[in-house]
Amino acid sequence: MLRTDRVDLSDKEIWETYNMLRQIEYAFKSMKSSLGLRPNFHQIEGRVDTHMFISVLAYHLLHIIEYRLGQKGDHRSWSTIRNVLKTHERLT
Repeated sequence: MLRTDRVDLSDKEIWETYNMLRQIEYAFKSMKSSLGLRPNFHQIEGRVDTHMFISVLAYHLLHIIEYRLGQKGDHRSWSTIRNVLKTHERLT
């Protein structure tokens, strides 16, 4: 059961909003844990923006990889996927 003071929203809209919030919270949790996003003290503001951009981009790539694998029935965790990818090499 969800409670809200938003009487202007339908039950479906409340549920969708709640699920969107959960996804956003999961994204930040993933960025902080799996991707190692942490406080960084850059001297130049542009570097902070760049650091955040790269972290968000990495999260999107991670999400796409997990989504595509999930569509094929593969529900491995990011740490397992990362360990598999570490074994790949490209020879030139």
